[in-house]
Amino acid sequence: MSHSRTHQRLLAQKQALRDGQKGMTLLEIMIVVAILGLLATVVVTNLMGTFDNAKIGTTQTKIASVEQAVQMYYTQVSEYPDSLKDLINPPGGFRPYVKSMPKDSWNNELIYKRSSGDKPFVIFSTGPDGSKGTKDDVYPQGHKK
Repeated sequence: MSHSRTHQRLLAQKQALRDGQKGMTLLEIMIVVAILGLLATVVVTNLMGTFDNAKIGTTQTKIASVEQAVQMYYTQVSEYPDSLKDLINPPGGFRPYVKSMPKDSWNNELIYKRSSGDKPFVIFSTGPDGSKGTKDDVYPQGHKK
């Protein structure tokens, strides 16, 4: 009988332990959800910055290729084009320097200006906001604004 009482006592203790561990409280669940929300916000914010940097880099690469086409135009025609459209339809029967004019990563036309300071021309993008002269304009790498 002593063995049976000990066994019943152990079963009662196990049951008491189980009764005290019914799961997480609402407060604990809310804290976990809040922490997961904060972590998700940090991850999404960092990813958005990475995507923006990738778009800027892609746009700078497109600008560099158009700059090369402008230089080739200058080499053959002996003057800089009046607009980027001249690269598609050059004078004098020359072959086009570009098949079509690339747009920036935000689907905006690239801006071309002749005689910009120490350079004979500058090509830039209006950036995400699409407005000229704002701080998010994208220039070629190494360009001094």
